[in-house]
Amino acid sequence: MWARLRSASKREKGREKQETIDHKSFNVNEEYINTLRTQSNAEFFAKTHLFISDPSIHTSSKPDLIIGALLEPEQDVISSTLESLIFPSAISDLKLLLTNYFDISAKASKFCTQLLRNINKYHSNHQSIEEVLETISKSKSLELDSIALLANPVSNPNQADFKLIQDRCSLILHRLKSRRKKVATRIKLIKCMKKLLGFCFTLACGLVALKKISNLKYFKTEFLKKMWEQLDVVAKGTYILHCDFDTMSRLVAWIHDEFEHNNMIIRHCMERKDNKCHVQGVVKEIKNSRCGIIRKVEELEEHVCLCLATINRARVLVMKEISPP
Repeated sequence: MWARLRSASKREKGREKQETIDHKSFNVNEEYINTLRTQSNAEFFAKTHLFISDPSIHTSSKPDLIIGALLEPEQDVISSTLESLIFPSAISDLKLLLTNYFDISAKASKFCTQLLRNINKYHSNHQSIEEVLETISKSKSLELDSIALLANPVSNPNQADFKLIQDRCSLILHRLKSRRKKVATRIKLIKCMKKLLGFCFTLACGLVALKKISNLKYFKTEFLKKMWEQLDVVAKGTYILHCDFDTMSRLVAWIHDEFEHNNMIIRHCMERKDNKCHVQGVVKEIKNSRCGIIRKVEELEEHVCLCLATINRARVLVMKEISPP
């Protein structure tokens, strides 16, 4: 019976398939990703757990400020830096793209911090839930309503929140790729024109004319190359953020389904209060399910911490790239 209930509560296989970005056309630098992933995160993780475990954050009168406390660099610093930068009218959209990136990465950081708070609360309730299950198992009590609504660590934020951030990342990434492609095309065009005109002027006027052509304002590509590098760094940061949220959303979906499955079993048992034998089956099923849930929650926690660290590193890299030398 429990097997049939579990089968009925599982998500459709088709929903598990997530659309991914065509990273082949994006040509992401794998070495860049590996560097972010393999660097020691112990110090940041320790800071994160210490912060999340602080009871004061749950009673703060300014939760938004608390939730954003793990974000680096802070949004105020980012805003002042962007305001101080002067963007030529030809690339005014670059400032908007940068603003959009820093905005979505800040929202993602707050999202992850809230998720960690929920996970920490789940860990805090773990022992009490185990005690309740043990008591019910020994007494064969039918009062299962005490665990009928087990604290779901992923009920808030939900899948819609994940999709919102992923959609924003996809939109920003599309614009970054489009702008970067235009810059690359312009660089190639200038190089071709320099070669063509250089060949013609060399034949007509000699090497002196060729040198003058290279120094003309319209034939310089240093600024465009710098802009391409900036777009590239921002695009990589956005791509990694999208991938991280794709991974976390699948973990959250699995955990959520397991909690819903357990609650469905409990409700089914409570409807059959005349049969106490069902209590033992319910408790056994929930205990087995909780072992898997605990592993997945711990895995999710690791991914969330890593995502927070990656967000901060990517933001720092972008800031270094756009800041004046």
